[in-house]
Amino acid sequence: MQMGASFGVAGDEDGFIEPVDVGVSADAALYVAKDAGRNRVALYTPEIHLEVVENRKLAAELRDGIRNREFEPWFQPQLDAKTFEICGAETLARWRNPRRGLLSPAEFLPVASQLSAVEAIAEIIFEEALKEVAAFQEDGVILPKLSFNVTALRLIDAAILDMMDQHAPVGTTIAFEILESVRLEEKAADFNFHLDRLREAGIEIEIDD
Repeated sequence: MQMGASFGVAGDEDGFIEPVDVGVSADAALYVAKDAGRNRVALYTPEIHLEVVENRKLAAELRDGIRNREFEPWFQPQLDAKTFEICGAETLARWRNPRRGLLSPAEFLPVASQLSAVEAIAEIIFEEALKEVAAFQEDGVILPKLSFNVTALRLIDAAILDMMDQHAPVGTTIAFEILESVRLEEKAADFNFHLDRLREAGIEIEIDD
């Protein structure tokens, strides 16, 4: 049997970290080693230190961003291949950070994932998107379909149905595209119960990937 291991190495000799932070810094280097392909050794360098410090700042800003609802939906039109008419839109997330400007998911989702904050952001995007599409309708613009990328965990959030009751636009079909490669038939009965409730509420379930 073969075994492998990854190592993170840190020291305070260079002076850019304090002795009390050596263990945490070695742990950060370990994640770098794993991300590079495992079975590797990574040294905690000044470059990694700057990235760690920046991620900590971003994490603090992200918590404030969720509290202040700084995340907003952007809509990517979906066109009919024959008529070229708009047949729907996919909802994308953007973060209007007061200090950094408009950020794409690639710039904040890795940190949001580490903080287990992805679902909180998704909830804001879902609610704000429903409100905006309803506002479109008041201006005479009817969007046939609105799609959201969601995780399997998001599908069992009971708050979704409450938001649909409060903000669901009339005449627009809501679709959830499951991001993860999950075998739905292997999910628990409780998961299937939630899927049935979503279907009864008029939400379509689609496989994105």
